[in-house]
Amino acid sequence: MFATKAGGMSSPEGRRVLWRGPLFGRLSKAGQDFLIREGGWENLEAASKESSGERIQFIWPNKTGPQFEMDDDQAAHIRPYPKVATDIVDDKLQLAELLKMHASEIAPPTITSPDSSQKGKLYFVKHRFGAQGKSVYVYNRIQLEEWWQRSKNPQDFVIQQEVPPALDEQGRKFVLRAHILMLQSSDKPVRAFLHKDIICLPHASPYAKEDCSHANTPKSAYISQAGKKHPPPFLLQDISSPNHPAAGLWPNIRRCTEKLVSAGCCLKDSPFQQPVAQATTCFALLGADLLVSSEGQVIVCEVNSHPALGWGTMSQVPAAVFRGLIEDSLSIIVFDKMKEGNKFESLKIHDHAP
Repeated sequence: MFATKAGGMSSPEGRRVLWRGPLFGRLSKAGQDFLIREGGWENLEAASKESSGERIQFIWPNKTGPQFEMDDDQAAHIRPYPKVATDIVDDKLQLAELLKMHASEIAPPTITSPDSSQKGKLYFVKHRFGAQGKSVYVYNRIQLEEWWQRSKNPQDFVIQQEVPPALDEQGRKFVLRAHILMLQSSDKPVRAFLHKDIICLPHASPYAKEDCSHANTPKSAYISQAGKKHPPPFLLQDISSPNHPAAGLWPNIRRCTEKLVSAGCCLKDSPFQQPVAQATTCFALLGADLLVSSEGQVIVCEVNSHPALGWGTMSQVPAAVFRGLIEDSLSIIVFDKMKEGNKFESLKIHDHAP
C-alpha cells in the first residue's frame, strides 16, 4: 500500500492526477507545477478524470468544496481535515473558549456581557464566523452597552478587550501572519510546523488611543483589514531597525504558536486527534493572525483554516513568499520530507489536558 520515493519517506500510492475543479480549488498554479515537476503528477482534462476507480493520492479543496470524514477510506489518501475539525479554530467563539481554558496567556481578555466592561477600555466585537475584518466592531463601554441592547443575537459574537498595542515607527498597529501546518496520518500522530516567513501587515492609519467614536479616528487605526492604501507588508526577518517592536520576536512567536496548537490538541475529544483511515493523511495549513502588546507579548487574534495565499488581504505580499510556502507545505504533506531550504520548523505539542 505504500511506495517509497527515492530520497524521501513512504507515501500512499494512488492516482497522481490533477484537474481543474473543486477538489483542487486551493492548489495554486505554483503548487500544481511543483507536484508535476517533483512528483510526476499528471494534469488531466476534466473528461478523463473519472477513468479509474483507484483512489486519488492528493486533493486540496476550497473551504466550500467537498468534505471528507477523517475515517473515510475511499476518499483521497491525502486530504484536508474536514470542517468539523477546523471549526475549533475558525469559529471565534470556540477558539476564545479553548484559549481561555488552556492558554489564557496568549489570548485577549474576553467578557460575556457589558456588565464586565471597564471605563476607558476599548472592546472588539467579532461575529463568530466573520472573516477579512468583516463583522468586527470597535466600541467603548457606552457603545458596547448600546450595541448589546439593540443586538438580536449577541450570543453569536465574541467580545474581547483591546490588548494595549505595540506601535511601529510610524505609530501604526500591525498584525503578524504566521502559517502553521498541522497533519495527522494513520501511522503517525498529529504533527505541527511553523513557517519562518512571518508576514508583518501594518494598519492603514496611525493608532489613536481615544474614544473610538471620535470623528477623526478611522476604523482602520484599530482593524487591520479596514481602510485603503496600507503600507506594503514585509517579512519579519527583513526588519532592519532594532527599534521596530517586532524585531527579534521569532522565539516569542514560536512559544505562542506551540501553546496554540497544544491547546487544540490537548482536549479529550480533540478534533485533531480523531482516528484516520488506513493509508490516509489529513492536514491543515492554518493562518494565525498574531498581535504584539506594548510589553512585547505575542497574542493570538484569530486563526483561519483557509487563509488567503497571495490573494485578497494578502495580494500585496510578493508572490515568491507564497510560492515558497506552498512548496514547503507540499514537501511535508505529500512527500513527507523536508527538502533542502524548507522553512518550516517543527513545533512541540505539549499535553496539558486537565
